Amino acid sequence: MVSHNVREAVQLADRLLLIDERPATLVGDEAIALPRKDRDRSAREGLLEDLATRYRETVRF
Repeated sequence: MVSHNVREAVQLADRLLLIDERPATLVGDEAIALPRKDRDRSAREGLLEDLATRYRETVRF
């Protein structure tokens, strides 16, 4: 899956590959530290947003 939406990627993926702008360079490889079965509840509690924010901060353009 390819997504430009970090929150969506955190909810749906098991792993994030963070790619910088041109030239496309891999700048992060993160395993999602939350079991899939807990992601719906975590979304309601804001935990997914916390993870998305942390991953977003890894790549600052």
